[in-house]
Amino acid sequence: MERVRAIGIRRIASEMAPKIFFGFLFLLLARLPGFACSNAFTPLDVGQRFVVEVSDNGKPLSGLKIGLITYAGLTADEGKTVTTSATDAHGHATFQTVQPGMYYIAVKHPAASPSLAIRVSQHPKKPAKKLTLEWPGMKFAQTRSASGVLNGLASTDRGFLKDLGEPIYRPLVGSKVTLLKAISNEVVGEGVTREQGKFDFRDVPPGSYFLQVEPPPENNLRWMQASGYIPIEVTPHSQVSSLNLALTMAVCGSNAYEQLERNDATNAQAH
Repeated sequence: MERVRAIGIRRIASEMAPKIFFGFLFLLLARLPGFACSNAFTPLDVGQRFVVEVSDNGKPLSGLKIGLITYAGLTADEGKTVTTSATDAHGHATFQTVQPGMYYIAVKHPAASPSLAIRVSQHPKKPAKKLTLEWPGMKFAQTRSASGVLNGLASTDRGFLKDLGEPIYRPLVGSKVTLLKAISNEVVGEGVTREQGKFDFRDVPPGSYFLQVEPPPENNLRWMQASGYIPIEVTPHSQVSSLNLALTMAVCGSNAYEQLERNDATNAQAH
């Protein structure tokens, strides 16, 4: 009996170990704004006045808040916002009379927050010619309507690595979904996914949005990760009438996703 119990404990431990490891890794990455979501690992040298340029595939983005954030080597002072500046019509955010020191420059947005590490000094020897951030840094799922179905990456008894290597997607039912304007984060509408993971926001004008997904707590053991933000572009020129999304694991707030070409997502394979 004791031998059977020991074998059972070892089996559970072997199955849980990868989940614990990767869970800890994701938490660590989320804790490091200059690592997980940074455009540059090596600090860029700048003077006390500098300009940050923010764009989406070359298109300037106005109205985004850019934060100047403390870097203190994982101490209690790490990650404190010193000041913010909004991008203008040219996508430029200007910072002036910044005290010398180490900082992060980051987009202050819950869905996507790419960052740069900088070193501010009075007389930098080789100042960076330009500070640029690409936002949101993800491909928008194009659709003619803000409706469709959500499928989550299922957690099965095959084991963590098998579930990652040969993913199985199943409908996300009962998840809260919130449609937000991309830049302002203004709420457009809220709802709950119905049977087969269906959701529908009606009369949504063309534009860029984020779909925030929040599964109910009881689903945590069934899905590897299904919470986060999905970038959506509603456009009448899209060839897709509605979305059929398969969600996968991601860091930095936003869900990794795949737009499926067929409705039967039960055994869809990720690219």
